[in-house]
Amino acid sequence: MQPDYPVIAFDVGGTDIKSTFVDAEGNIRQIRRTPTPRSNNAVNDILDTLSGIHADYVAELEIPAISVGLAVPGLVDEKSGIAHYSANIGWQDTPLRAWAQDRLGMPVALCHDVRSAAVAESRFGAGIDSEHMLAVVIGTGIASTLVIQGSAYLGSGTAGEIGHGVFDPAGPPCGCGSRGCLENIVSARAMLTAYEMATGELLDGAKDLISRAASGDKDAKSIWAESVRSLAVALTRICTVIAPDTVVIGGGISRAGDALFLPLREHFESFMGRFPKPLIVPATLGDDAGLIGSLYTAQQLAKQLHS
Repeated sequence: MQPDYPVIAFDVGGTDIKSTFVDAEGNIRQIRRTPTPRSNNAVNDILDTLSGIHADYVAELEIPAISVGLAVPGLVDEKSGIAHYSANIGWQDTPLRAWAQDRLGMPVALCHDVRSAAVAESRFGAGIDSEHMLAVVIGTGIASTLVIQGSAYLGSGTAGEIGHGVFDPAGPPCGCGSRGCLENIVSARAMLTAYEMATGELLDGAKDLISRAASGDKDAKSIWAESVRSLAVALTRICTVIAPDTVVIGGGISRAGDALFLPLREHFESFMGRFPKPLIVPATLGDDAGLIGSLYTAQQLAKQLHS
């Protein structure tokens, strides 16, 4: 990336806030991780934290930023700048872009964290040669983004919430207000909950479940197999409609490697029948993808302001 202007980027997560400052020569001056505030006034506390990080960068580097990239989780409308909902962070119908601009004193490009990561993978990672890329991030939850020639498809503003597409109408209720959502079947949280209900044992993360499945634990093996099959069904439904040339899988579950990708590709190719079958590949930018995408949006905003 060759930015023309100094910008600051944030990727707000449930655990920490990643941030970086890039100068006009494209040098990444610092990358930080700051604990995400957890309180009854989380939105205001997060904005205070962003402001403090920005002030520290300016004081230490003596370079003022001219725009901000802000990637956040939840249901986010990038066109209006509204963060509609996030169970992990706590905002609800929050005019986050306007509030952030007021607090930071400069233009802010608000972006959904998964869309931000998808754009980064499209432009700098696993989808760099793809014209129509579907990114799916599977961790505690699950979300997706369609990237067309390097730009995320927003629809009316909130496209990509695959995790809250109804997969089984008779399934359990979801925090989004619906029931039977894919996130309640395929996500790491869903798999761990299913194992606890089957065995009474609480596992130490999805990695533990995957390891037990590989070792022959029948409950872990059954839950993992059904989750992978369900993911293949969901991808088939999406790909027969939008026909991407590449599907990039990221998030913590993607680190399962062949345990995920071999059966997923086998199911997917069978379900797709005679339809063209896109490549299914792992993401390559890791945990920094959202921050890289946020940085890119900040650069684009700076260029627009000075064009």
